[in-house]
Amino acid sequence: MIRDRLVCLDLSLDRLAAVEVAEGRVVRWTVQPLTAGSLRGGDPVDSDQLASELRSALAQARIGAKKARVAISDDAAVVRVIDIPRIPKRHMAGAIRYLSEQETPFPQGRASLTWDIVERRQDAVRVYLAAAWRDVVHRLADVVRAAGLDPQVIEPRSLAIIRAVGQEQAIVLDAGEAVARLSYVSRTETPFTDQVPVLGDGEWVAANVMLGRALRGHRGEAPPVLLAGGLEASAGSPESAVLGVSATPASSVLNGNGPVRRAGMPGGALLAPLGLAIRGAHRGGGARYPQVNLLLGGDAARQRGSTEAEASSPVVSRPRRRLLIAAAVAGMVAIWSVVGVGVASLLGGLPHLPMGP
Repeated sequence: MIRDRLVCLDLSLDRLAAVEVAEGRVVRWTVQPLTAGSLRGGDPVDSDQLASELRSALAQARIGAKKARVAISDDAAVVRVIDIPRIPKRHMAGAIRYLSEQETPFPQGRASLTWDIVERRQDAVRVYLAAAWRDVVHRLADVVRAAGLDPQVIEPRSLAIIRAVGQEQAIVLDAGEAVARLSYVSRTETPFTDQVPVLGDGEWVAANVMLGRALRGHRGEAPPVLLAGGLEASAGSPESAVLGVSATPASSVLNGNGPVRRAGMPGGALLAPLGLAIRGAHRGGGARYPQVNLLLGGDAARQRGSTEAEASSPVVSRPRRRLLIAAAVAGMVAIWSVVGVGVASLLGGLPHLPMGP
């Protein structure tokens, strides 16, 4: 149970969504529009203006908590889910740092990096790796501080959403005033997003375009399709029939997941804040969701997953250590390739839901 009073924030689609949580219950919440263009790709454009809007919205909602958890836009964060052959624990942090340099687009020293082990198998571990431009993370944290809050956690929005819905995977369709967005979220696979501008009142048309691209070429049973944000309120309307698939309001899957909610809350517009609120909560026998924090990112050896490293590991010079790690990882990849494990899967391939051209 969450005993500290927290405020959990989502700044996306030019919209602020926030919940205040205390004693495992949502005590206050708000969903407010933000000035269009306040963020560009998840990066605050005018930090002072954004902080002012955030401060004003929280005051209007009488949200008084100071400790803040924040969802960073998936436009600003890169997430990879990587299978790594089992290697000595003392090499884990270095191997993940080495692979992050191959799997993320950030120059060395410019990224905030964080990771967590989500699954252990007989011959491999599955690692959830998240990275973002360090400057963007700092600017977002500065906005939160300027609004009078104390940022404790910044994590990818897709992670907060999958934790909120309590599924292994799902497709979430959302719409703001100007943009509709599709988010494929998964507990153990690399997420992805797509977005389409909304023309007039064509949010359902935009949602159908994205859904068609996501499901093109997909084989087998598709993940659940959940309607969030502006689309949730219109679920079941004649316009929603354009999707051609069974879609469920996101609020309907939140029962039993996350803090106790007040009646009438627009759960679909508050998915990320609700997911942030239950971060770290453990449900008996339930699946474990990754726990990463970009606010503390930097050297992979300092991340939460560094508990896998042994404090008694021998001292090796940095250049030599990097060579040893690279050789160990490359050797393992080669061995796995020989026995039929694809390199693409080994290095965190995308989910089997191609976006299409």
